[in-house]
Amino acid sequence: MRMLRPTLLAASALIAACLLSTAATIRVPDDQPTIQAGIDAASAGDTVLVACGTYYEHDITMKSGITLRSETGNADCVTIDAQQAGRVILCVNASSQTRIEGLTVTGGLFAGTGFGGGLYCSGASPTLTNVTFSHNQAGWGGGMASGSYSSPVLTDVTFSYNQASYEGGGMYCNGSSPTLTNVTFSDNEAWAAGGGMYCMGAATLTGCTFSYNQASFDGGGMYCWFGYPELVLANCTFSSNSANRGGGVSCVYNTNATLISCTLAGNSAMHGGGIRLQTPDPECPSNATLTNCIIAFSTSGQAISCYESGATLMCSDLYGNGGGDWVGYIADQYGINGNMSEDPLFCGGHDPEERYALHSNSPCAPENSPECGLIGAWGVGCPSTAVEEVSWGVIKAMFR
Repeated sequence: MRMLRPTLLAASALIAACLLSTAATIRVPDDQPTIQAGIDAASAGDTVLVACGTYYEHDITMKSGITLRSETGNADCVTIDAQQAGRVILCVNASSQTRIEGLTVTGGLFAGTGFGGGLYCSGASPTLTNVTFSHNQAGWGGGMASGSYSSPVLTDVTFSYNQASYEGGGMYCNGSSPTLTNVTFSDNEAWAAGGGMYCMGAATLTGCTFSYNQASFDGGGMYCWFGYPELVLANCTFSSNSANRGGGVSCVYNTNATLISCTLAGNSAMHGGGIRLQTPDPECPSNATLTNCIIAFSTSGQAISCYESGATLMCSDLYGNGGGDWVGYIADQYGINGNMSEDPLFCGGHDPEERYALHSNSPCAPENSPECGLIGAWGVGCPSTAVEEVSWGVIKAMFR
């Protein structure tokens, strides 16, 4: 038996090496005329490499373990346009070795009760990098939908101008556990909930941005329902999103949300311009913990609204929200545990590319907040400025 282990290890290494050596690159359109034909010809470990251009295809079915990639790896190289003839890509029972890289996915349409106009994952855990979902439509998940125990990993992905007839304008997740890093949701729309993203289940988002998304009812930026075990948002920005409840984020029914170093600015809702926590069942409350966060300048609604739910804040700045800052359930947390209500002094027009970065004399800058360190998702990005009285009209204009 002592001689068997080295033999088995050597055999495993040899098999792995052989598999790598047999991996093929299939070029579209040189080797195969269409993307689907390239995928059909591929096996696990192969790469389907697509030349730059626009490809008018729909209902493309991925294979487990292959890589679908543009020749440059950039989203502006290859566009797959379904021309509203169907969904763009379907990914079923695909392993975590399945990769989609450097594509723009557009023109997908799966209306009515359909899921994922741009991409639908079922029992799949693909990795998406440098992918743009734009102008896709579906009943749930205009840009992308993920369900049935999927665990997709998204990095440097953009969702823009996608629409959902029901929920999840940009992305819809039900019973899945997505991981998102540097993902942007902008100008997406859902009729019911989750203008940018709808999530039922666990999710981890890092460095993500939600702006100008809207939902008619809940969660202009993001809607979370029954988030087991929890939703984690770190270094995320929510700006200029709108809904009836939860302009930035709405968490409902037993969702445990953790927000760390996030900035929510200029969002709007009747209930909870920044965040709305609610539940129809007092035995299943939604709870949120906010650490080193900014909620500022909500054009309507309180910074945080709680209904049969609760929030715990530490080292957080709530300021200038149209419906009030430290009000309701969280009123008694003002002035303790590093919580404050001070103008965060965003750079704004001084640096349009980083408008939520801080002036050097901001109370949220680490130099001016030694006990808490940096508050919000953005560091110092512009020099000190005199603190001036600013009208509500000027403040609102920042978020248009």
